[in-house]
Amino acid sequence: MKDKFETFRASEKEQQELKRMAKKANMSKSDYIRHCVFNKEITVIDGLDDFAKQLKAIGNNLNQLTTRANMGHFEAVNLAETKEQLGKIYDLLTSLCKGETATETAVATEEPSVTELQIETDTGDLPLKKQLEKERNGFLSFLNRRF
Repeated sequence: MKDKFETFRASEKEQQELKRMAKKANMSKSDYIRHCVFNKEITVIDGLDDFAKQLKAIGNNLNQLTTRANMGHFEAVNLAETKEQLGKIYDLLTSLCKGETATETAVATEEPSVTELQIETDTGDLPLKKQLEKERNGFLSFLNRRF
């Protein structure tokens, strides 16, 4: 028996989109929301926050090393390779957030060593997807300026 109420806030645009999608599915808004909430599997990747923080720290360290190398304090070796590997890590992380398997990602990046990793995820959006894409774009922009 459905005798409890749940409320949430939505923008005008979100409300109109919800109404449109429910109508398209021939469902009431309540039925549509319940269907979306209870019939969709959400995959949580444990440690993704920590991984993103560590990856950001690696980027910061790379920035510091590059600055020191440019100042002539020491000779930096193979920074282009480091840039390439960090780019691949960001691509893998972004692909996981998009719901691709690691195998699909390995094929896309032509990185055979990654094919051993089999991580299956749902095709739904993960909360960090936009944040990670923004960080990735910023990081790659930084790398392109430096190298």
